[in-house]
Formats: sequence, structure tokens, C-alpha cells
Amino acid sequence: MAWPWVAGVVAGCLLLATVATVLPARAALRRMRRA
Repeated sequence: MAWPWVAGVVAGCLLLATVATVLPARAALRRMRRA
């Protein structure tokens, strides 16, 4: 098995999951501050 590829895919998935969590949370916090 090509471990560098596996590590790259895992790192990419973690990055996508982090971005998909942080961006909506930031948007929601901005909306709450304005209200």
C-alpha cells in the first residue's frame, strides 16, 4: 500500500472537515453578534 498517498488523503479529509465546520460556525457567530 502506498502510505504517503493514504496519509495525504487522510490529511485532505481532515482539512475539509475542519473547513466545513469552521466556516459555518464563523458565519453564525457573526450573525449573533449583529443581533
